Amino acid sequence: MLLFGNGVSVLEISIGERGGVQIVTNRIHGTSWLLVKHATWSDTGNYTCAPAYAEPASVSVHV
Repeated sequence: MLLFGNGVSVLEISIGERGGVQIVTNRIHGTSWLLVKHATWSDTGNYTCAPAYAEPASVSVHV
């Protein structure tokens, strides 16, 4: 399982009011990307990827 969160809630990738947010996963290389189209101020924050079998990684986003 792969979860992306912004410190407030876990993102619902294919569902949600905002749209334009998705996770792209390359299973061959074992990598994933969080894509946020048309980012706005409300998307600002710390995002963390917490895969089930690897160390979590975080990034700080400023819009």
